[in-house]
Amino acid sequence: MSYPKSILYSLFFGLTCLSAMENKLATKKIQTFESKFKSTNYWPHLCYALELFINISGHKNAKKILEKKCKKIENEKLLSFIEDNTRTDERATFYVGPSEPFNTEEFAFSTGKENIIITPEYYDILCNILEKKELQKNDSDALDIFKFVIHHEMGHIKNNDIKKRFDTSISISIASAILFELSKKMYNFKYSKLTTFLSMQILKALTIRHLCKKQEFRADDNAKDHDALKGGILLFNNVIKIKKEYLEAGIKIKTASAVHPSPESRLARLENKLQALSAT
Repeated sequence: MSYPKSILYSLFFGLTCLSAMENKLATKKIQTFESKFKSTNYWPHLCYALELFINISGHKNAKKILEKKCKKIENEKLLSFIEDNTRTDERATFYVGPSEPFNTEEFAFSTGKENIIITPEYYDILCNILEKKELQKNDSDALDIFKFVIHHEMGHIKNNDIKKRFDTSISISIASAILFELSKKMYNFKYSKLTTFLSMQILKALTIRHLCKKQEFRADDNAKDHDALKGGILLFNNVIKIKKEYLEAGIKIKTASAVHPSPESRLARLENKLQALSAT
């Protein structure tokens, strides 16, 4: 599930309404507008109900998308490589499939209970490398990065992160509806239903963002051997390098979604872990 756009929209409209809240005249106008429509007593709950429906249907549709648009990986060399870099307590089914139906731009990601999906482009690169008799340095680096990806996604599965995100999103939607009703009774909407509703949406977006970032760090921590840590460092160094090159050219690019930690912070953690491992 992807939240960046909803976070940006919520922040934008929320801040606009909060600034209006400070202006009594603007607040009175909002209240006057709302008082003309009886339906304004119900629209916040309709929004919460719609959120619940979207979250639940999206969660259920993920399995259908997996069955229709993804295919189990059958390449023996790739499966052997994955098995060699998977711990005995880790278990997952690897698929090749597009990322767009899952609302993500990542080249590898986990979904459901024990599923990891690799995009077709990344799958082809890995298969071509593993077919080579002699590996160049770039090839070895690419395989180290894939080792980190395996460990990271296995971390998400071990931590049951997909279900936790779903449960948290549902819980926050229900809690928001309850808080909305409580605020109506306690404060009688001194300012505005719209302001109250959007303030809660901002709180929800920030809570989910905080949870997702913690999950990403914990998944990174699942990379514990030298090669995987080295691969993670290579990955984030490359991301930071590309970002810098684009910025120097005057082009802004997104190197991390709103629910992911920055590549700089993840790189620093992995470097510290590798340093600690080398010292032992």
